[in-house]
Amino acid sequence: MTFRHPILKPSCALGFAALLACAASLPVRAQPRVWKGVVWAAPADVAHAEADLIRMRAAGVEAVRTGLVREERLLSLADTLGLRLFQELPLDALPAARLADTLAFARETLRRALARARGHRSARHFGLARRSDTSDPEACDFFRALAGMRPDGVRLYYVSAFTTADRCRDAVDFALLDARDRLPPVTDWTGRGLATLGAWVDPDGPPGLRNPHAPEAQARFLETHLNALLDAANPPVAVFVHRWRDADPDAPDADPEPPDPYGRRYGLHDRAGRPRPAFDVMAGIYTGRQRVFAFPPGRAPGPGAPWIVLIGWAVVAMIAGHYVRSPRFRFMAPRYFLAHGFYCDAVREGRDVLPMTSALLLLAIAVSVGMTASVVFGAILDSRAMMSALQWLPGSVRITLAGLLRQPWLLALTAGSLYALALAVWAGVLALVARRRRPLAPGQVFMLVVWPRWTLLPLMVAAMVLASQPVSAGAAPALAGAWLLLTLWATARTLLDFSRITRAPLSRTLTAALTHPFVLLGAPACFLAAAFFGPWLSFLRHLITRL
Repeated sequence: MTFRHPILKPSCALGFAALLACAASLPVRAQPRVWKGVVWAAPADVAHAEADLIRMRAAGVEAVRTGLVREERLLSLADTLGLRLFQELPLDALPAARLADTLAFARETLRRALARARGHRSARHFGLARRSDTSDPEACDFFRALAGMRPDGVRLYYVSAFTTADRCRDAVDFALLDARDRLPPVTDWTGRGLATLGAWVDPDGPPGLRNPHAPEAQARFLETHLNALLDAANPPVAVFVHRWRDADPDAPDADPEPPDPYGRRYGLHDRAGRPRPAFDVMAGIYTGRQRVFAFPPGRAPGPGAPWIVLIGWAVVAMIAGHYVRSPRFRFMAPRYFLAHGFYCDAVREGRDVLPMTSALLLLAIAVSVGMTASVVFGAILDSRAMMSALQWLPGSVRITLAGLLRQPWLLALTAGSLYALALAVWAGVLALVARRRRPLAPGQVFMLVVWPRWTLLPLMVAAMVLASQPVSAGAAPALAGAWLLLTLWATARTLLDFSRITRAPLSRTLTAALTHPFVLLGAPACFLAAAFFGPWLSFLRHLITRL
């Protein structure tokens, strides 16, 4: 007895089978492979390092960005666990010209690393440089030379801060972009991955999501960005969470990332190995067990004291009060603006010289300069150019300068004090220059130097406004440029008044100009920088203009 389906006739059955065969032959678009990784500095204790690798694998980590691994036991354990070690040469933040100078060192270091990696399937990825100037085509020759050493099965990459201006991606298999606290503006991740993804934590701050640097906020940052990156239609080649443990400044060789110059902590664990909530987020997303997390909101931080605004208004009140109480100030101020010749005559003859008024104006100008410096440097604190410049400095200088930048009020006090000191020194030099033509009293010279710098006071108002809101990327350079132009104008005004009062010849006036501290210190500094640090200055310019 032949079985026949009551609905499907033999001809229909054959057609349905053919349709299934055609569907099976169509290509299936699989989700691109993303290496889920973490940044790791291998501890000096091998047993401790082994425990870290085992715990990483249990948390779903597949790839580990690290320095060169020289311990055979760690390579063998990574083989067993199925981890992929992305090992990187110790070449950080170098200009293109300096990359060429390190080629012999890089060749030998890579050769030894490849020899150690032979026979270890975990050691198949090597980073050739970190955050160097890949926007300069000259750097590509360095990567091509090292790529010629690559054996079969090994993949090479570099870490770059450049997104659209990167010129050397064709010389390697892929590039990793530096992300840290913010994602780069990339829509097409073809041939690129993320070298760092994380947010820094203030362990002493109040907890809760409402506090921007609480451990819970760090965890939410990872939850948001990891889910988006792994679910992207064209995801990165690899994503590395920054970092497994808080940086240890005593073990820089094993660390693929330089310690944060401001001492900020990015670890999924603290230095003692205690996990933060971000570790549970990474493990949940990497293993697929959990993708949505809940954290306590905590209390929102109270508004910080608007010290810049308060100090600015205090200075304005001091000047206004002095104007009301001093008839001579009320008499001289209109002369300076409306009858400048009478103002110069009064200074020449020693009449209406106002040392207290000049001292008050100098204080206001110093405050204005300090507040401007605080706003400008606060806006570029985390820029790639500033981070690279700090990395190039010697250790003690870097620590001192980074600590100063992290304290806005201390930065303002230092900048304002140095500016006031420079003006005082220049006033003394002008008094010495004028002695042969027309001796001037200190109060007269002081007035000539300070009063033209009233133009810097509007910068104090601009700093007060910018301090109350996030500073845009273009506001800080504009404020710095305005300070420079106003300082040059005020210096020219001082020299014109000095020449008019002392009736000095042009040569003596030019001598007075060349004795300005900014000229005496700035010109040699620029010459030495151009002569000895030209490649670094070029790299810095690229970081500012090409990112």
